[in-house]
Amino acid sequence: MTLTGDRVAAAASIFGDLFLAISQSGETADTIDALQVAQAAGMTTAALTNKPGASLAEKVAYHCLNRCGPERC
Repeated sequence: MTLTGDRVAAAASIFGDLFLAISQSGETADTIDALQVAQAAGMTTAALTNKPGASLAEKVAYHCLNRCGPERC
């Protein structure tokens, strides 16, 4: 399920108060937009990324770096 826009605010009441963003690069615009909505709704935020210092990592309260190497397409 992808949570963006008003779905994030609704998810706060369904799933509790933690928003977990997952992004390989940590730069995915839709994910960062959803994060901002979650923060505005007062949710605690966390992210799982593969890139230290990524925009997403800098914007959340908690960050987990997975260190799985470069993305392979």
